[in-house]
Amino acid sequence: MSEPARPISLVKAPRGKRVAMIKGQDSGRFTDFYYGVLTASWPVFVLQLAAFFLTVNLVFAMLYAADRGGITNARPGSFADAFFFSVQTLGTLGYGVMAPRSMPICW
Repeated sequence: MSEPARPISLVKAPRGKRVAMIKGQDSGRFTDFYYGVLTASWPVFVLQLAAFFLTVNLVFAMLYAADRGGITNARPGSFADAFFFSVQTLGTLGYGVMAPRSMPICW
């Protein structure tokens, strides 16, 4: 009697291309995203990460700017100050001159 064939996990990839093997995974919602991250080149990955960081900071800057006077030492209604405060907060750099003043900004 012959032995059953074992699956082969070796993949030939063109030079300069990356291949990620997925074994036993369902084709769930985030499989394609994860595969895209794994197979992306470094410049593309860094650009996507920077775009994500910028987008999140822009959203939080809009929320911070909506509360006029919510940030100490920030110009009232200044989107640039709200954006830099968002970068400081999400990057855990620590507060310099600007700090949260109102309760909604603290949360």
